[in-house]
Amino acid sequence: MVKNQSMYKRLGIKTKSGSFKKWYGAGLLNEVDEKFVAEVKEYWNDKTDRTLDPALHLAFMNLNGKKEPKLLSYGVMNYEVYPVFNDYSVTNFYGDKNIYDRVIQPSNTVVTVLRGIRGKYFDASYNYIDSSEALEILNKTDKDMIIKPSRSNNGSGISKFKIDNNRAYFSDETVSIDDLLNEFGGNFIIQEMLEQHPNMAEPHPDSVNSLRMVTFRWKGEIRYLLAYVRIGSNGDIRDNGDTDTDPRVGVKDNGEFFDFALSHDGKKHFEHPTTGFKFSELKPIPNYDEFIQYVKELHENFLHLDIVSWDIAVGKEGQPVFIEANFAGPIPFYQLVSQKPMFGDLTEEVMEYVQKKRAQRKFKLMSKHEKVQIKREKNRTRKELNDNRRLVAELKEEVNRLTNENLKNEEVNKKKNSKLKQEKQTLAKENRELLKEKTGYEKEYKKMKQSNSWRITAPVRFISSKFKKK
Repeated sequence: MVKNQSMYKRLGIKTKSGSFKKWYGAGLLNEVDEKFVAEVKEYWNDKTDRTLDPALHLAFMNLNGKKEPKLLSYGVMNYEVYPVFNDYSVTNFYGDKNIYDRVIQPSNTVVTVLRGIRGKYFDASYNYIDSSEALEILNKTDKDMIIKPSRSNNGSGISKFKIDNNRAYFSDETVSIDDLLNEFGGNFIIQEMLEQHPNMAEPHPDSVNSLRMVTFRWKGEIRYLLAYVRIGSNGDIRDNGDTDTDPRVGVKDNGEFFDFALSHDGKKHFEHPTTGFKFSELKPIPNYDEFIQYVKELHENFLHLDIVSWDIAVGKEGQPVFIEANFAGPIPFYQLVSQKPMFGDLTEEVMEYVQKKRAQRKFKLMSKHEKVQIKREKNRTRKELNDNRRLVAELKEEVNRLTNENLKNEEVNKKKNSKLKQEKQTLAKENRELLKEKTGYEKEYKKMKQSNSWRITAPVRFISSKFKKK
């Protein structure tokens, strides 16, 4: 393991990011190939406006020994690719589980028992019913059920229960049906507990272990990109009860599984952490081509969204069963666990298209990424404001210094001017005295020239001047 993290920083890796901390702790950044890092940066230089963090590429290399430059980073996917292909102004509608049977109309899906939509009750066929009819429907259902919020995804808020004599029995508590419905608010869906294929149940029977399959609409054709299976742990009914440690196993294009699992914390598992099941013994998904075709056909109903992640269960008879759709996801992890780049050989063409579209107009981000961007812009603006304030303070200080210096110079100049004035006055006085003295001499000389003695001695001065010339 590289102990000195300054080396990672020098390579452009964000050592404070959550991904780095997980991958570093899991040993996925032990080996560093600086030549490969340079190749990755060169590859992405003209394909993104973002500064590339090569941590994902090194983690991928450490995981399976492959040097793959085409991997898409979290930032590139969420801030450049997703917004171009997915219209995030409509995802709240498409993400509501209560509209799936109307919009997608999947051929195989989990059996719905009751719907809660904006505080009103509807049966499985969207017929409006009152609260007494809702209670009656639940009391007549003798199977285990699950209840979950209809406007959330990734399995959040799911609970398993069974109804008996107007009461809902959970694993750790019992509540009245009224309390159950009130607890989940106005938007929820209640479905029968799915019976999954025994192969899929084997690693962890308590959870419905679903496939996460990704499809992509490109040039009018729906393409299958990648998939992995999500497996629960610790007896939880959810396959993502602990998003950091629950194991995920990549699915090959033929429906076979890789022989190890990967958890979001970056750790590699050859056996299930709770049950001890060996992932190398996980049997292939039967008729996997049918699963691929199934999600492609589902995607045709999502006209505003070109990249969709599908949660698909493997039914008791080996058939694909629709659970829900997602319109974003942890793309770095997708690529690590499936051991392939998101767009594969289409990467160059896709990124060229993305750059072209982004140059033409601005696209709406997913709300959480929009919030992150707004926060970053606020922080950037705040930093600029603080920098400007600091600059203004420095300028004020400089102005004060120059002002004080100028005042000192003015005082010095004032003293110099006063001294010069005094000297000028003295010189003027001396000049007046000299002029007065000169005038006196001139008068005396004039008087002397007009005297009789001056006229009498004129011949003598003339002769004297002649002798001087000789």
